[in-house]
Amino acid sequence: MKKFVKAILIIITVLSAISSIAVVCGAIYLQEYSKSKVDGGLLQSNEKSCQTLFYRYEFADRGGRIGEAKLIEDVYLDNGVKYQFVSYDKIPEKLVQAFISIEDKRFSEHSGIDYLRSIKAVANYILGGNSTFGGSTITQQLVKNLTGNDGFNVQRKLSEAFAAMDIEREYDKT
Repeated sequence: MKKFVKAILIIITVLSAISSIAVVCGAIYLQEYSKSKVDGGLLQSNEKSCQTLFYRYEFADRGGRIGEAKLIEDVYLDNGVKYQFVSYDKIPEKLVQAFISIEDKRFSEHSGIDYLRSIKAVANYILGGNSTFGGSTITQQLVKNLTGNDGFNVQRKLSEAFAAMDIEREYDKT
């Protein structure tokens, strides 16, 4: 019984030490990334036209798990135009609300990061869930699109999260 108690105490001590080190390293890491600022010039629209690409998936299995995106060519949105800039004030309010409800239900409530959704996405990833939802907010997706950095790593996600919080501190959501 004494060996069991001793083993438990050793495990608790080791886990406490590891946790303490992780918290200190995390705090240092967060402090460094919280100093970053987003270049406001990136948020200005240049209103240039470009091609919008459409894809469909071809699946190699019946369960729809193994697939490949195939470009659909010669798809036109309207009158042969593949892309057309539309200013925000020209977008119908119901379309804006529909987009928000699909992409980021708590958009008006968070400050750049939806912690609940992020925790669920991390748990889903770690547990190997089959759901494809992500934890990114609309603001985080904006940062990803502006920077062009879409690699999957923890450093990018943290940097993206801090940039999203910075954007939401500096700019109004409307």
